[in-house]
Amino acid sequence: MNPRTASILAAATVSEDTEVSQLALRLRAALQRRPAGEPVESFLPLLSPAWRLSWQRYGGTDAGFLRNVDWVLERLVAADRQAIAEGLPALYIGREIQGVLWHAGFVAPAEEKESDRAWLLGAVAPHLPAAEQPEALRRALQSALAEASEQSRAWHLSNLAPHLPEAVYQAALGLEDEQARMEVLSKLAPHLPEAVYRAALALEDESYRAEVLQAVVPHLLEEQRSEALQAALTLSDEGERAWVLSELAPHRPEAVYMAALALTDDGERAWLLRDVAPHLPEAERAEALRQALRAALLLTEEWERERVLSALAPHLPEAVYQAALSLSEKVERASALISVAPHLPQAERAEALRQALESTLAEPDENERAPVLTELAPLLPDAVYQASLDLVDESRRAWVLRELAPHLPEAVGRAALDLQDEGYRAHVLSVVAPHLPAAERAEALRQALQSTLAVTDEARRAWVLSIVAPHLPEAEKAEALRQALLATLTQAEEETRVSLLNDLTPTLVTLPAAALYECWATALPVLKELPRAAVLGIVPLLVPVIAALGGDAALSQTLWAVEEVERWWPPAGGGAVPEPHP
Repeated sequence: MNPRTASILAAATVSEDTEVSQLALRLRAALQRRPAGEPVESFLPLLSPAWRLSWQRYGGTDAGFLRNVDWVLERLVAADRQAIAEGLPALYIGREIQGVLWHAGFVAPAEEKESDRAWLLGAVAPHLPAAEQPEALRRALQSALAEASEQSRAWHLSNLAPHLPEAVYQAALGLEDEQARMEVLSKLAPHLPEAVYRAALALEDESYRAEVLQAVVPHLLEEQRSEALQAALTLSDEGERAWVLSELAPHRPEAVYMAALALTDDGERAWLLRDVAPHLPEAERAEALRQALRAALLLTEEWERERVLSALAPHLPEAVYQAALSLSEKVERASALISVAPHLPQAERAEALRQALESTLAEPDENERAPVLTELAPLLPDAVYQASLDLVDESRRAWVLRELAPHLPEAVGRAALDLQDEGYRAHVLSVVAPHLPAAERAEALRQALQSTLAVTDEARRAWVLSIVAPHLPEAEKAEALRQALLATLTQAEEETRVSLLNDLTPTLVTLPAAALYECWATALPVLKELPRAAVLGIVPLLVPVIAALGGDAALSQTLWAVEEVERWWPPAGGGAVPEPHP
């Protein structure tokens, strides 16, 4: 026990505040015994707001308080590491987050937002034990409703819709912004279809009304669908009308068929006829498909005509084949031919694919050519491989090579090594490796990892590591993911950090518990140096990791720890940034 701690404990033990004096007595007794053999629970009071206030009241510095926090954190990590090694859950994940938050609070003590709290509660609550969920969800709703921005409020309410549909519905009705209201009502559609349908009809903006009707129609009772049909027919915009009618097609096919024929927009008429045709009697079905094709051929924009023709390909292959050949735009013609080829007789199929390749190679723009080559890759792998080598843009060449990997693994492996960009090279090698013989696979993965580590941009390296890691042997996979996590957490841009964590977390939780905990333990010092708002934004994204390491109890403890620190922050004295601490 250092002299400053001993002095503060001596003063605190005679405090008139009973809670403080008892806390000081317990801590002094624990610290006077052999700390290494003392149960870690004995030192948890050092993380408490009461100890923070006592430390400050009796002359302790912020740096000294944080040294206490770090001292406890070391013991918590050691205890959790031991528990994981013994096949037990990590008991102190939430307490570790509490220690991180004390540090983060000093980095930026007044930066937290209500939205951070709402997001954390909304992310954690559904995974808590059943007995704890109602209260956590209630607090999440309370935080969501405290959001000043209706768009932000709507986002949090949408996430809570499956869990608190009645309360969220009432909150949605209170949103003045119809776009925000529409977003929440659409999420509520499967849970409260009748109420949502009524609320949809009250929306003044037709586009928002159409969006909610489209979401709710599949969930309505049979008798309500006739009413919904009439509501759809009143929509003045033909695109929105067709969108809602398409959802009604399986339930009111005859009425939708007649409504489709009445549409004046050729594209909307073609799409709706295509959607309703499978639900009509055979004779009408054939006529509806012919009408759809006729409408498609009237479209002047070839990109739009190609989309409809490709959708009709399984139903009218011969007619679509001929229509595809009439397209003058190379990429559109190739795409339509690729869509129809599998539905043609063998001889015509080969010719259609040859024509598709010919059209694709005639396209001078690599940005247009490459996506079509990826569609052709499984159908004409040898020809597409040769075409891929002519692509100057390495990002496009790598994309095509990845699609070719299952079909020509050895050739793709060689081509990958010619890529100058380390990130693209690593990505292709990691994708092709599982398709190579064992000896070549190991070498491809070694080169993929080597290329990944050579990527200088941290955000891109983290992204490539998250792609390459699942293919690596277990030991190298764990280290790659650990590095990816560190690179992700150090990203300054919140949007980049969130995107990378969303990609990374599903792979992290596939690690064995011991390796996953090492990733977690390595991340704690990095999290300590971030502002508290950043930490509160990261924790919800790590909920699967927390649950994997400590189960429901860890999630409950995490919520408690966050609220415990928030309840007492900022500290007396204004929360000034402390002197640097070791």
